[in-house]
Amino acid sequence: MLFYLLLLNHRVTLFRFLGTTAGKIWAIFFIYCLIIFAFSALSDLNESIRDSVFWVYSIFFYIGYSYGNHLIQRHEIDRFHNVLLFLAKATVIYFALFPFREELRNLTMFLHGGTTALVGYYSTLHALSLGFVFFFLFYRRTYLHILWVVAGLVLVVAISQARASMLALGIIILYLILVHRRAAELRALAKILGIITLAAFIFSVLDISIGGQRSDVSAEFFQKAILSIFIDSNDDSLQGTREHRLEMWTDVIERTVSTLYSLLFGMGLDTILVDSGTGVDTILRYPHNSFISVFGFTGAIGIGLYVILVGHLLWVIIKSSHLTNSIPLLKWYPVFAIGYFVAAFFSTVFEAPFHSFVFWVITGVVYRAAIQNRLCREEALI
Repeated sequence: MLFYLLLLNHRVTLFRFLGTTAGKIWAIFFIYCLIIFAFSALSDLNESIRDSVFWVYSIFFYIGYSYGNHLIQRHEIDRFHNVLLFLAKATVIYFALFPFREELRNLTMFLHGGTTALVGYYSTLHALSLGFVFFFLFYRRTYLHILWVVAGLVLVVAISQARASMLALGIIILYLILVHRRAAELRALAKILGIITLAAFIFSVLDISIGGQRSDVSAEFFQKAILSIFIDSNDDSLQGTREHRLEMWTDVIERTVSTLYSLLFGMGLDTILVDSGTGVDTILRYPHNSFISVFGFTGAIGIGLYVILVGHLLWVIIKSSHLTNSIPLLKWYPVFAIGYFVAAFFSTVFEAPFHSFVFWVITGVVYRAAIQNRLCREEALI
């Protein structure tokens, strides 16, 4: 990050970035969190550095904006389409390797102090994966793009078996039908859902099973998992995590609102929001809800600035995506964001560097493209 920042022409790029509405909101949020960090570091520097990920990595929004500006000036935005296409294909292949995870485990690096192999570790990767898979729906230059979407959705949802990905998929479908409403994408979506339904029927008739992260894939499991999002479940594996999440959320919120100071400014970045052991060398530190984490660390002012920032970004990009000359990147981004924010409501997404910087880089590029798209339309109307 520091190396890339040194390469930028800040005299031009930074002032142009801060001249945008999102740039101004981001700057206020960044400075506010810097002040929170400064006071927190006086108490515990190491803890403050560790808990600053969600804020520090937001600087990639500026980096993404700068990269997008470079691509637009050179008329090379399709290069970024190719990057997303590569990531989308890599996602499908990655989840397709799940049945061979034991054979591949010893060939890959290990995470979490040697307890978890990279291949087979799917925890919150569905937040990224669901969005990348849907890129095929909007970028139709790929051969058999509909089958890529089908394979990706089946693999991500069935193998991760994450309730957040199931909920996000439902919200994405509703968005495409009720908000996006583009005929080409709706026809493709109908084909995708039809193929998935047919494949599910064939698998059921032939009694073919696929092993997922929690259990074998079945209609009964998905029914229980979806219902457990909203109501109590008789399945201990589903009900237990649901209750534990609610307990963590309630605890962090109650401690944050306990005083007027912490309500407004948070408990600080030196605070351990959650301190719960779940196994060998594994300790929960965050309440599995990124928005509650931001609230706990920075209070009502911090979460307010954060929501205003992402809300403004979504508003500008969605408006631009509805224009007739919108590029695939702009049409796709709202779907990508839905996958991210739904997952962030149930998991530690923005607290993780590999989620945070990817989101902000892509958001920066797309925001710059949205501004350019709006300017081109205004010039065409003059």
